[in-house]
Amino acid sequence: ANLEKKNQECEERAIIDMTKVRGQLKDAIEAQRTALEEKNEKIDLLDKSNETTNHLRQEIERHKEIENDAIIAAEEQERVLAGKDDAISELQSTISDLMKELEECKKSRNEETHKLVAKQTMMNLQSKENEELRTQIE
Repeated sequence: ANLEKKNQECEERAIIDMTKVRGQLKDAIEAQRTALEEKNEKIDLLDKSNETTNHLRQEIERHKEIENDAIIAAEEQERVLAGKDDAISELQSTISDLMKELEECKKSRNEETHKLVAKQTMMNLQSKENEELRTQIE
């Protein structure tokens, strides 16, 4: 009977110890589960961070392309403007040459006009002289 009692006490202690171990195992499993969930959350955050980083890199690359296109367009515009400046200078030079030529034509025309006026005056005088001579002859 004493042995049975000790056996029963031993079994009861074993059951209590097993219950404690089972509780500790459950706690350990729960702690591991929680740690695994936290690690998974961290992995998810890292994945999202990587996605965001990749997206930002793509955006930066796209902005660099836009900036390069804008630089190329600005350089082309500068070339076009330089070409327009050259054309304007050439037109101004042509206009200046034409104005000089116009002035020379005006001078030449004035000289011709003076010559014609002088010739007409001479003819008028000659005509008056002829008229006077005719009158004297008659």
